[in-house]
Parts: sequence; C-alpha cells; structure tokens
Amino acid sequence: MTEPNFEAMGRHQHALTQVRSLTDQRLAIIREIKRWAERCETWARDYSEFCDIETVSGLDKIDKLTDLNSKLADAVTECNLWAEQARAQRIRIRQIG
Repeated sequence: MTEPNFEAMGRHQHALTQVRSLTDQRLAIIREIKRWAERCETWARDYSEFCDIETVSGLDKIDKLTDLNSKLADAVTECNLWAEQARAQRIRIRQIG
C-alpha cells in the first residue's frame, strides 16, 4: 500500500475550504439579487405611480455573481486537481440556467 500524499491532502483541503467560502458568498449575492428582483416586481405592479427601477445596483450584483462564479470554477478545478492524489471525492460540475 502506498503512503498517503500529505501534500495533496493539504492542497485539496485548502482548495475545498476556498470552494465552501466562495459558495457561501455566491449564495449571499444570489439572495441579494432575489430581494432586488422581488422589489422590482412589486414596484412594477404599482399602477398608482410610476417607479423608475434602479437597474445599476442589480447589474452590479450580477457582475459580482459573474466574478464569484469564475473564482468558484477555478477553485473547484484546483480542488479536483488534487482530489485523486488525496484520495478524496471530486466535485461534480453541472451547468444550469
């Protein structure tokens, strides 16, 4: 039996910690976008007055989400790179939306 690859295990664990942190950050941004969209829907239904929906903040949030998605994809790639050598489970990558 071969010796455990402690370097790979450490690098995998570090990458996995980064994946979890970025996932939490992405979820927070998604929730912010959801709240913003719900406010926009409420304002759009108000027929008694015209509401000029401020789109810049929504676009800023989407830009943050795009950036986090890119960072998360890189972190998952790094994690999966070390997973086999660390004898750990790889993270599946799935496209949605």
